[in-house]
Order: sequence, then structure tokens, then C-alpha cells
Amino acid sequence: MIPRFVRAHLPEVTVEVVEIDPLVIDVARRFFAVEGDERLRIHEGDGRKFLADGVRSQDAVILDGHGLGGVPRHLSTCEFLANVRAALAPAGVVVANVWSAAANRHYDATLATYREVFERVHVLDVVGLHNKIIIAGAEPAALAREEVIARAHAFSVEQRLPIDLGLHVHGVHAVDDLRIRASALRDPSFSW
Repeated sequence: MIPRFVRAHLPEVTVEVVEIDPLVIDVARRFFAVEGDERLRIHEGDGRKFLADGVRSQDAVILDGHGLGGVPRHLSTCEFLANVRAALAPAGVVVANVWSAAANRHYDATLATYREVFERVHVLDVVGLHNKIIIAGAEPAALAREEVIARAHAFSVEQRLPIDLGLHVHGVHAVDDLRIRASALRDPSFSW
């Protein structure tokens, strides 16, 4: 679990978790010993509303919201991502776990949506899974695969992580280099 990992290995970081399903929060507490405190704030509620209420100056926002049919539609639109962008510090990034085209018929539209809201959008391949990691931010600089690996490795060493994140970086693609032929998702102009 990402919050538990961050809490254990990045003691200077404060994490705010927003989970809409109280059962998920209960399972995290009972079976994974995830308890809230001053460094791990757990909020029961909708992530979109949480961001719309004025959260600001976040260094990173991690989106990992999935339902049975994928990412909930209200967490997939330009309007939602505009709230995410508004919540970020100037050099902040959003990191999103999404299903690839093999498991998500809206994959290209999701990439088009991120591309419309953020200047920089990259996709990282997750080998062996139907997942992709989207990294987006307001800074327009492109990232090369070698640079991502070097940064991930340096971060792992600096933070004394139990794994070398650089070893898990495979493909890195700038969204502008991909052939996306879909329109961005908007409220409420699309349906699943």
C-alpha cells in the first residue's frame, strides 16, 4: 500500500488519503495496520470533492481510484484534472495508475484528457500488467527514459528505500509522441 510505504520510508512526507468506500478504510486498518496520524491523514469521502474544496500546494497527487469498470468517470475528465492541477504546487506532479488499452476502452481518451490539462504528460510501462503509470505536470520539459531511471535510482539511494525504483522503469513515452486519435473526456459528455 502506497501510504504505508511512504510513511515507513519517507518520514518528512505528509500523506492525505481520500477513500470513498468506508470498507476499504476498514480493511486497511484491520488487515494492513494503516492508522491515521499527523503524517497520514485519512479522509472518507469523494476525491473530486476533496480537491474541489480548495486543497493547494501539493508536491504530488497520486490517483489510484478504480471501481469494477475502471477509473470512475467523474475522476477521469478535464474538469476533474483541472482541480488536480489547481491543487499542485508549481513544480508538482500528478501520478496516476490507469488500465492500458488492453483493459480500458477509454485509454486513448484518458491520455487525450491529461494532454489537454497538463503541459507535460508521460506514460510509464508496467511490465506484465495491464497498467500504465501517467506522470503529468505543468512544467513542459520532456523526460528521457535514462533520466527517469537515473532519478528513480538516485531517489531510492537517497531515501534508503528497500527497492531500487530505477530497476522498475521500462518504457517511458511522451504522450505527444503517441498516436492518440481520441477526444478528451469532459463532464458529462461521455458515458461508459
